[in-house]
Amino acid sequence: RAAFDEIVERTSALGDDVAVNPRKYYIAFRTGRNFACIEAKRKKLLIFLSLDPADFLGNPVLNARDVSNIGHFGTGDVEVQVVSRKDVRQVLELIGRAYAKTTIG
Repeated sequence: RAAFDEIVERTSALGDDVAVNPRKYYIAFRTGRNFACIEAKRKKLLIFLSLDPADFLGNPVLNARDVSNIGHFGTGDVEVQVVSRKDVRQVLELIGRAYAKTTIG
């Protein structure tokens, strides 16, 4: 729960243009479009990011996987997993990259 709260708080604080959009199964973070979604599971958090899955092919981070052709709640082409509090820093860096990508282009 602490990891979830920290991720939501820090993602919301990325910019004044970030909107938090709670849905039935996930929470979406958007500027003009969604850049990250969080889906809470019993023992982990699934974070879906609007990033290019090819960036993770040789270097899987936080069990990153390509979900561009897989049905899932939320939006984004890359899924990463947060299973402990130590994963929070790394996932926040990836969320920051997804935010920067949506605000730039």
